[in-house]
Amino acid sequence: MSSEGVDIMFRPRKRFRTKLIIVAGVGLAAGFAASVAAALVSVSRLSIESTRVVEDGLNSSTREYLATHIVDTARQTNVSLATAFAEVEALADVAQTITDHQGEMDAIGPVLAHQALFKQDLRLVVGKNGGLWYENPPSAGCTIGVWREQLDTQQRIRPEALRELQRTQLLDLFLPVIARHGATKQWVYYVGPPGATFVRNCPWNASYLAKYDELYPGKDHDNWWTFFPGLLDAWERWAATPDRLQRMPTQTTVSTPYQDAGGAGMMITIFHPVWRRDRHTFAGSANMDITLSQITDSVERVRLAKTGFAFLAQPNGNVLAVNSAGEQVLGLETAAQGGPGVSILRRSLRRSSQPSVTGLHLPQDDEIHFEELTIGAARHIVVLKRLAPFLMWSGTAEIKSESWTLGFVVPELEVYEPLQAARAAIERRGSELLRTIVALSAVTLALVLLGLVFVSRRITNTLGILAERASDIMRGNYGERVGVDSHDEIGALATAFNAMADKVQAHTEHLEGIVAERTDELRRANEEISQLNERLQAENIRLGAELDIARQLQSMVLPQASELREIQELEIAAYMRPANEVGGDYYDVLRTANGIEIGIGDVTGHGLESGVLMLMIQTAIRTLIAAEESDPSRILRVVNRVIYGNIQRSKLDHSATLSLLSYRDGTLTITGQHEEAIVVRRSGDVIRMDTIDLGFPVGIEFDIGSFLSVANVQLEVGDVVVLYTDGITEAENLAKEQYGLDRLCRVAQRHRASSAHQIKDAVVGDITRYIGRHPVLDDITLVVLKVA
Repeated sequence: MSSEGVDIMFRPRKRFRTKLIIVAGVGLAAGFAASVAAALVSVSRLSIESTRVVEDGLNSSTREYLATHIVDTARQTNVSLATAFAEVEALADVAQTITDHQGEMDAIGPVLAHQALFKQDLRLVVGKNGGLWYENPPSAGCTIGVWREQLDTQQRIRPEALRELQRTQLLDLFLPVIARHGATKQWVYYVGPPGATFVRNCPWNASYLAKYDELYPGKDHDNWWTFFPGLLDAWERWAATPDRLQRMPTQTTVSTPYQDAGGAGMMITIFHPVWRRDRHTFAGSANMDITLSQITDSVERVRLAKTGFAFLAQPNGNVLAVNSAGEQVLGLETAAQGGPGVSILRRSLRRSSQPSVTGLHLPQDDEIHFEELTIGAARHIVVLKRLAPFLMWSGTAEIKSESWTLGFVVPELEVYEPLQAARAAIERRGSELLRTIVALSAVTLALVLLGLVFVSRRITNTLGILAERASDIMRGNYGERVGVDSHDEIGALATAFNAMADKVQAHTEHLEGIVAERTDELRRANEEISQLNERLQAENIRLGAELDIARQLQSMVLPQASELREIQELEIAAYMRPANEVGGDYYDVLRTANGIEIGIGDVTGHGLESGVLMLMIQTAIRTLIAAEESDPSRILRVVNRVIYGNIQRSKLDHSATLSLLSYRDGTLTITGQHEEAIVVRRSGDVIRMDTIDLGFPVGIEFDIGSFLSVANVQLEVGDVVVLYTDGITEAENLAKEQYGLDRLCRVAQRHRASSAHQIKDAVVGDITRYIGRHPVLDDITLVVLKVA
């Protein structure tokens, strides 16, 4: 190369420095930009993840809080109702005891009537609207009332009603006690049966009977029970069914909630029937009118978040309790239904102005249900919990179990308000962090660029000297070297350059000798490779011949088709397909003077060693049978000892399963451990004979005599026996799924009416289709026997 060319090559030294600074600067800037982007992504991901964690926590805590709160509120409501039910049941229990001892009460009733505590002192009263009834004076603890319909023509109380009054005088001891304690109640009273109707009501109230005359003029001619149409009919249907009353957990019956005419608010009447001793005849009823204010107030006082509320609803969607704000949110309309004395509140979810509320499904089980509804323009969380069931009379002749539902409604925005605050705080902190990272990155980039300018000047100066020395060597001046004045990478590069120059000089001076030496080495290596190829080819030919001989030997010792056709008692068909050139499966069929002997086995592994071991087994068995040995147990013991000795001598790591079968006069005897033997009856029944307890693998122990046993099965014309090796049941398709014994049984069962050869072909065809393009992993052997 000319000096002019060399000069052209070294002129751009300053340009290289500029490129180095630009490339390094751009790389640094890109790295910092990537760092900032990664920080931005991390902050964003942190915001999303933290929001999700907070949201999950809020959801979990909110659900847990709402679930706990609604369970507690439901429990309080259930306790309030259960307390009232228990009081009515206690009063009914007392009344039932009095009724069951009717004879004793008839005896002591007249005596008690003269006592001051039980003195009736009834007087006839004429109401403002013409009503007529008997009542006791204000000094009594309970009001006793008898309507006109229980009076005779002389306006005297009929004897039957008077007797019922005297029989129940002891209730005056209990009614005031129950009225003063327990649930908040309006009245506690006992009503006699139709035909002897009267009322014992506590506490005493002068306006109690007059109120009926005012609200229901002329109704004193009717029986008191006409105010509750169908109720007695429903009770009497209970009593008409034998033992039903004894089987019922409770007879307490509750009326539909109604607005009290006296201004006591929403109320319910709780009834409990009392029966004659025969438990078929109605004797009266213990009753209680309780106000629901304690329950409705507790529901309306529930506060959830800022504006959340609770409501109490019947199964038909009628809302019994909800505060005014909740009524507006749910879009409810309030209406009253009924007469002047009793009105029923109608405020149904089904008639809400909000479509999502009308479609709200009240729970039918005791679980807590969470719903998300869009009410108006806002999302709300609705929690529902069914209360304890009770028997409800709704004004018809039907009494059915009913459960009220307690509901909580909370706006989602109020639940997730802490989440929004947390998200805003995270975004503020993320923005501050991002600005800090950008500022630090800019300062760091400037400092790094200044250092890079300084370092690049030193690098390019040394590289220029290296380039000049390289040009000298190119011109043939091999004695030129570079001075080393540093111990960093540049100094190491100069040292390496000098060493390279020494080697170039030495190689140049001795190049011809090196080329000749290398050529001789290549020639000798080529000769060695040729000799190895010749030996390998000869070895492959020898191994192929050995495998071919072993395969031919294996094929030669298998039973020929002509031999199998000579056997008249059985149709026999067989199939063998080795996984390699030589298989390790064994089967044989021999006709002897005593019958037909069949053997089947499987040597572990496959290939030449397994094939040789199979030939040993076949030869040993044939030799023993030819020596007129007919006991299969002795044959297996001798074969095992022979194979065990050969395995120990040849140090092979193999063993074999082996079963011997003998067929004589319709009886098939099996000895030795192998796969299950499948027997398909002419009727289609399938018997799987397990051979695990009939022997032990051959070649593992010297003596297997203690393991051997015999199993017999009777065969009839048309029965089929299928013998196989595990290469069939463990054959895999492309999905790595095994063929399986169940599928083999189904194929044999389906073709049992065919010949043995057709059954064999059907099984082989099904296995081939199942395997498809999947390689055969193990030897496949199949033997089919059919009784002719």
